[in-house]
Amino acid sequence: MGCYTVATESSPIGHLFVDMVTAGNPGFPWGRFRGVFRVMGFSRELGSRLARYCGSVPSYYRDPRAPAPNVPRRVGTAALIEREGTFLLERRRDDGSWGFVGGRVDDDETVLAALHREVLEETGLRIAQSTLFGVFSDPTRVIAYPDGNVCQVLSIVFLVVPVEGDEPVASDESLALRWLSRDELGRLELWPVHRPIRDAFLAEPPEVVVA
Repeated sequence: MGCYTVATESSPIGHLFVDMVTAGNPGFPWGRFRGVFRVMGFSRELGSRLARYCGSVPSYYRDPRAPAPNVPRRVGTAALIEREGTFLLERRRDDGSWGFVGGRVDDDETVLAALHREVLEETGLRIAQSTLFGVFSDPTRVIAYPDGNVCQVLSIVFLVVPVEGDEPVASDESLALRWLSRDELGRLELWPVHRPIRDAFLAEPPEVVVA
């Protein structure tokens, strides 16, 4: 879910701002405002504190109710994290839905750097191996952010094997993390933009998916 390069973890101004905002707004969607945090110079630690106060970030897939995009398409990455035949999913704090671990690729990082960052930030896991699974660019995959921005999203998805011995720990952006079997994954109601990723994976494609 950014790069906060100016304020340090001990910044009194930054923490004062967080305290003022979150004190009376326990449901405000600060956790998804990475672009704003970056401009304001928040550290990752401050961003993590704010992430506990997320509001809903709805997504849409082949849904006629989807709002029209009003900003350019964004690039994101997602991880199909596998261990002993099970797959790690997160329950999103903003709306309680389940989805794959991942997030936006920042302008100053590579796709693989974003993948490693997102997996580490959201689960505490380090990546031992990653393999490209697919690129998902269906224009009906739309995300609506609390700041009013609505965008289509292009997702670059990897099969990920974590470092042996690492155990997942949910971040402030997640209500829970859970290892699921393939059957459980197939029955789960996912965050809409992740549904085509799940469906493609369960179909066991013989090569990299481009959809």
